Amino acid sequence: MGGGMLKLEPSEAQNVVLASAKTGHAGLSHLALELDALVRTGDDEAAQARADSVILQQGLGLSPVDCRLLRTASETLRNRRYLRETYNRRNPHGLVGGDDPSGEPDDD
Repeated sequence: MGGGMLKLEPSEAQNVVLASAKTGHAGLSHLALELDALVRTGDDEAAQARADSVILQQGLGLSPVDCRLLRTASETLRNRRYLRETYNRRNPHGLVGGDDPSGEPDDD
């Protein structure tokens, strides 16, 4: 799957916890519009902070420290995936060190 989606096996899916705000459908619709407006203006940080406040803190009762921990973990995973993708694009044949697909020795 593209776009950073992680595949879950059916046996794993039953253990997934989904965050849910304690607001009704109207509240979530309003939140979605608010987050959309923030992202469209390029204020991703404010959108993340607002989503964390409503869904994680108000909805699940997590502390600001918990939210920072989750954000740091998310950034770590995103960076690891980005580095792996960059490496794979630059090294499509899985070559190590000075390996050359032509079989010619390095000039180093």
